[in-house]
Amino acid sequence: MAPRGWPCSSGRGGAITLIRRFGSAANLNIHLHCLVLDGVYRCGADGLPAFVEAGARTDDDLHAPLQTLPGVLAAAVPPGPAGPGQRGTAQQADQQRG
Repeated sequence: MAPRGWPCSSGRGGAITLIRRFGSAANLNIHLHCLVLDGVYRCGADGLPAFVEAGARTDDDLHAPLQTLPGVLAAAVPPGPAGPGQRGTAQQADQQRG
């Protein structure tokens, strides 16, 4: 909320992430379900929390962070048996391992 002119200490945000390991057919399918507040809770004059929406983002607000994402992912996830940008099956990976 600091870019909106409020000090970061004046509000409390939140997020919940569930890590799922299997798809509907009991196949290995690791994925995340995320619930993220689009704003913060601030204490009002009466001491009760009030939700303050963050407001709409512009394309420029989103462009810079998205440009860093490929580099972050490449550093965090080592290439698998198929290599980056390639598709492969588990059987092909086993064959490559010998």
